[in-house]
Amino acid sequence: MYYIEEAALKTEIAHILDSDAKEERIFEMVKGFINNRPTITVADKLTMRDEFAKSAMQGVFSNNEMWTNMCMDRRNSTRDKEKDSQEDYVAQQCYIMADAMLKEREL
Repeated sequence: MYYIEEAALKTEIAHILDSDAKEERIFEMVKGFINNRPTITVADKLTMRDEFAKSAMQGVFSNNEMWTNMCMDRRNSTRDKEKDSQEDYVAQQCYIMADAMLKEREL
């Protein structure tokens, strides 16, 4: 929960408690608060790098042979070959691909 939502929710709760409202009215007030709060989606927070990495990962997941090959071939750069899981490695490779795509855009 974001700080603004938390503060607004606390204000709304205080308003409800001070109103001596009946259960049905309280339900409507809470429902109104939920329906009227600003929506922040994941897409609002993604960078172009994240989008490129997401697309690369979708490609990897959609191709079982590619997934298998990436999981078996960990020769490429990785943070910690002993501790990183196969998923960590694939995620790292997808961000490396995203970085290459961003670099290519600059040319």
